[in-house]
Order: sequence, then C-alpha cells, then structure tokens
Amino acid sequence: MKACTKFLITAFTAAIPLAVLSPESSANLLVNPSMEAPAVQNGDGNFRPDGWGGFSNSFFADDRTARSGDANMFILGAFNGDPAFSGLFQDVNGVAPGAELEASIWTLNDATRLDASNLPDTIEGRPNRVDLVIEFFDQFGGNILSEDGDPNTNNPTVTLADGLDPNFITNEYYQRSVTGIAPAGTVRARLLVLFVQSGFAGGIVDVDDASLTVVPEPVTGALLGLGALLLRRRPLR
Repeated sequence: MKACTKFLITAFTAAIPLAVLSPESSANLLVNPSMEAPAVQNGDGNFRPDGWGGFSNSFFADDRTARSGDANMFILGAFNGDPAFSGLFQDVNGVAPGAELEASIWTLNDATRLDASNLPDTIEGRPNRVDLVIEFFDQFGGNILSEDGDPNTNNPTVTLADGLDPNFITNEYYQRSVTGIAPAGTVRARLLVLFVQSGFAGGIVDVDDASLTVVPEPVTGALLGLGALLLRRRPLR
C-alpha cells in the first residue's frame, strides 16, 4: 500500500493575561465643547458660552477665530495684581476616585489681531502663560490637590502657550492634552484654562474645541493561542 503522510498538529494553549485598551474613545463629558452660542452672562458680568464658567477676563467670541462652528473663547490677563489670573472652566460631576481623565483643547495665538499700539495682540515675547489644568474636588467643594488656592500646585497641568517660549506658535490652531487620576475623595472634576499674567503684560489667547474624557480602563483577558506547535509526521498504511 502506498504510504501517505499527514501532519498532526498537537498544541497546548496558555492563558496569558493581556492588558487591552478599548479601541473606542470615551465620550466627551463636556457640555457645548465647541463653545457655541448662546452666550450666557455669568455672575461676574462677562458673557460666556452656555455650559462654561469663568473668572476675570475670559470671554465668548463669535468671530473669525473659531476653529469649528461659529464661536470660541478668548482669554487675557486680569490686570488686578502681579501675578494676576483669568480663567474659563467647566465642571463635571460624578467622577469617581481612581478614574483617569484626559483633558484637551485647541489653542490659537492670532498675530493678525492688533492691539491699541497696532502690534500683534498675542502673548509672544511677554511674560504671560496659559495652562490647561484638571482639578479634582471633594464633596465639600475643596480642591483636593491644590495648595493655598493655587490651581497649578499638584494638579495635572500642561502649558498651552508661553510668551517666552522660543518656539511660540502663531496663526494656527494646535492641540495640547493632559491626563490625571482622580484622588481619593473626588466627586467632581474641572477642566480649567488658566491665564497667568505677569507684570501687567498684555496679549490674548484663543481656545476652542475642548474635551474631557475618561481614559478606558485596561481589561484583563486571556490570550488563547498556540503556545507551541508540535508537528509530527505519521505514516499511514
């Protein structure tokens, strides 16, 4: 009889823990993230997009500087101290301790906008800075990570624009992001854009299209595969 040959594959499987991040992005937790109309007058008298709060000099803008839609926001120094602070923010309730959040926003330094001296009204060359901050609050409204009321202290922060940066970007939107893990006691998180003004220096920064998302948690699965393949030839008669 003519012998024929077949291949018998003997395999064993191994359960290997595998950290897999969900390929789908989490939903944006912010209301009106593109800062569209209608503008609402806040308690400080300034108009800001629906869903957004702020302090000092942060304003709604329905002009040509919008990245998407028809509006955005701009921010400048408060001119009430040295340093002086202006901010715009939005709070999200129901954030649990241990949740990892990612905040992002698009920034524009518009050098075509001129100030009263007919110079570009940006912070370029001036000792001002704008930061993106994630703040975490407890049930009593306390800022868990800040010290002495300074939101930059210990809170996750990334610089959006620094007037003394030699690589300062003008006339185009760019995106920056920062992540942070909610500490024990967290019930609420805040996305904050903070303008830090030094020496009463001028300049305006535009922002648009913000997001605050929960970073998907790793899931532990089993990678079922062939741990080894043993190929044996068995002659059949």
